[in-house]
Amino acid sequence: KDTMQALFPSSCVTDHIECFDEQKLLTLSGYRSLGISGGTDAAAQNYLDSFKFFARDRLMGSLQHVISLKQRWAEDGCGMGVPGASLSEMLHHCQWAQAKCETFQGREGLVASALEMIQEAPQAVDAPEHPLSGISVCVIGVSGAGKTAMMAKIADCVFQSNQRADSSVPVIVRFCGTSAGSRNARSLICSISEQMELLMGFECKAALLLASGTYVDQVSYFQ
Repeated sequence: KDTMQALFPSSCVTDHIECFDEQKLLTLSGYRSLGISGGTDAAAQNYLDSFKFFARDRLMGSLQHVISLKQRWAEDGCGMGVPGASLSEMLHHCQWAQAKCETFQGREGLVASALEMIQEAPQAVDAPEHPLSGISVCVIGVSGAGKTAMMAKIADCVFQSNQRADSSVPVIVRFCGTSAGSRNARSLICSISEQMELLMGFECKAALLLASGTYVDQVSYFQ
């Protein structure tokens, strides 16, 4: 009772108490006049009408707020400057990384080796004779071995290292195939480009290229 009453203004609460077997019940006694068959007590009817008006007003106000919030999220992520669908894609992979890191155990040696490879990796070279240039480490293993969790842990370690070094280099993670924006190359490149635009303050072009540009244009812009 006390919990329910706290949800409404005191002007909208009328407490009618009747005793039955030493138990107190919150009732609308008087809604039906006891002495008149089918009669309706005016005070009780006014109370009920007042409650209906209050409840309808609150519900409609809440509904309009939700609609407005949904529209703002769809348009620019509620002020982030990126459509909500794009932000949802970024957050999806961040949540995946967090969940994988929380369950990661052991394999400290493998993680340390991977971090060393990343830190000592040479500068990427854009040349046909170096097709794998820019790929610092690749984890290979059977299904269920924990490759995804390990990569999430490595990404977290790189992020923590960058923070300690006060580095502005962002860490962007994607778990391919786990979302609509990571199931094909075009969407994946667009999503990563949008996140880079957001983090680095670049002009937003990635979404336009996804809608009207060629795949070659997307790759060129990404690089």
